[in-house]
Amino acid sequence: MGISRSTLYYELARGTVEQLDSELRIYHKYFWDAGQRVYEENRKNSRPPLKLAKAQEFIRYAEQQMLGKRMSPDPLCGRARLDGTFDELVCAKTLYNYIDQSLLRVRNIDLPLRVKRKAKTGRVRKNRRLYGTSIEERPAAVGSREEFGHWEIDTVVGCSGSSEVFLTLDERMTRKRHLEKISARIAQAVEEGLK
Repeated sequence: MGISRSTLYYELARGTVEQLDSELRIYHKYFWDAGQRVYEENRKNSRPPLKLAKAQEFIRYAEQQMLGKRMSPDPLCGRARLDGTFDELVCAKTLYNYIDQSLLRVRNIDLPLRVKRKAKTGRVRKNRRLYGTSIEERPAAVGSREEFGHWEIDTVVGCSGSSEVFLTLDERMTRKRHLEKISARIAQAVEEGLK
């Protein structure tokens, strides 16, 4: 495969998850998307810690200068570096990032030139379309497979270039699968297939 043996074993360990077979026996199977999800979670947690705790004295000084004397982070950091009065410093880019993340009392409106530039906006998707209840919020009875009437729905697409699509309905307790051929992989075709 052109990769180290240990890399392959790490990937297998990340992507191997516990599954239940039709007789409710536990077995382990590798899924690439589970491995990718674990990898991304680990990468998210591997960032270096914020320097806020280390450079607290400098951060307090910077806040006073930016709020009181309306100084920009760039000359403020340059002067502090030249004077050498602080043991720990953060660069101007880090100060701007902390301001954008609302980690400081200073806001972009407090800075002399920052409001003239395009401000970074945090993307809040509170109005995004919600398609029902999340799978994480489903009742425990669904996971135990002891109650009839819980269905899983999915679409299976044929090979590339083919327009064939199957709608699959799986009942979780009996594990019965129903297949229905539908015209396309769109909401309207799925609704017709369900009817």
